[in-house]
Amino acid sequence: MSRAFLGLGSNVGDRAGYLRDAVRGLDAPDLRVTGRSGVYETVPWGLTGQATYLNQVVAVETTLSPRALLGRCRAVEAALGRVRGERWGPRTVDVDILLYGDATIREPGLAVPHVDLARRAFVLVPLAEVAPGLRLPDGTAVDSLLAASPDRESVWRWDDADAGTIGREVRWYDTLPSTNELARREAEAGAAEGLVVVAEQQTAGRGRLGRVWVSPPGGLWFSIILRPSLGVAQIPLVGLAAAIATAAAIEETTGLHPRLKWPNDVLVGGRKVAGLLLEAGPVRRDSPAWLVAGIGINVNVAPEALPSRPRYPATSLAAATGGSADRGRLLRALLRRLNRDYDELRTRGGEDILAQWRARSETLGRVVHVSTASETIEGLARDVDETGALLVRTRGADRRIVAGDVTGEAEAGAQ
Repeated sequence: MSRAFLGLGSNVGDRAGYLRDAVRGLDAPDLRVTGRSGVYETVPWGLTGQATYLNQVVAVETTLSPRALLGRCRAVEAALGRVRGERWGPRTVDVDILLYGDATIREPGLAVPHVDLARRAFVLVPLAEVAPGLRLPDGTAVDSLLAASPDRESVWRWDDADAGTIGREVRWYDTLPSTNELARREAEAGAAEGLVVVAEQQTAGRGRLGRVWVSPPGGLWFSIILRPSLGVAQIPLVGLAAAIATAAAIEETTGLHPRLKWPNDVLVGGRKVAGLLLEAGPVRRDSPAWLVAGIGINVNVAPEALPSRPRYPATSLAAATGGSADRGRLLRALLRRLNRDYDELRTRGGEDILAQWRARSETLGRVVHVSTASETIEGLARDVDETGALLVRTRGADRRIVAGDVTGEAEAGAQ
């Protein structure tokens, strides 16, 4: 009986289901699964612009020879619809031999240990979990390889709580002009609700009012396709829900306590750390055919790469915490929260969303200047109405503001 380790991966369809089916397909009288790691979501390796993968490592005991074990792995792949085509391309499931006892094999079609094992964090992370203290046949510790891995940040834990509609498919790119532009094209072409487009960097990122959004490496730049079936008047509430999800995810993953500035900024220590841009498709029967929610978060962006705007000072999560943040964990925490609040908004209305936004607001209770397309209004930011519009008290009456730039002065008492 020999001990072996197998790496599993999937980025097509029901990814978690394919992993479960692969483990079941491996189990046989001549092969017994003795352990399995958790499931990890990973950035595509070798070919970006495709969906993120789910990866797992299983430990097995088997009487099969290495060559026969390879045949078993290929049979499981074929049974689950794997078609070998483009190298590193999408697949229903991949089952690779990582290690087979202390054997070192280099034969046509069979290499053990796996030739890329030492430089793939998506294998090293689950391998270190399922076999703590493991060493390769040459004596190299898996833990040391993992510590030296340059792409450790591209791997994060995934579980069934992450299986909601929003984020069921996450496409990850090295570089895009704008994630919103690509998401808009995908939405117009009929992409399913919940598709998330992520870029390591954007070369033409956009904020509100056509402003440039600086998007260097180290940030989290992504756009989400939604099809909310909400009336036009309720659409701004989706933006508030996305801002709440962003703030809640930052709090969960970093311990910081973000505040929200109307209409679309997330602040840490009074400085902008994230912003949102909501764009709608054509209206049909009082509801947009689609929405694209673009979100940009300064996660591990170097301070010198942040824009210098005295009126809108910026910061990053790394600068605020003094250490790097896990972008994948942050993304999944945000999508998990947005799934929950988005469902709440569609099924029960916006009362809870508004209450959550008010509780995190940095705008309400302050004397503010609001610049609209036609004027500047000064007054007390008193509340938001049922559609998310800002109510500013000026000369004893409320002005309702749907869109504008807000700058605040000082906290004021109730009026």
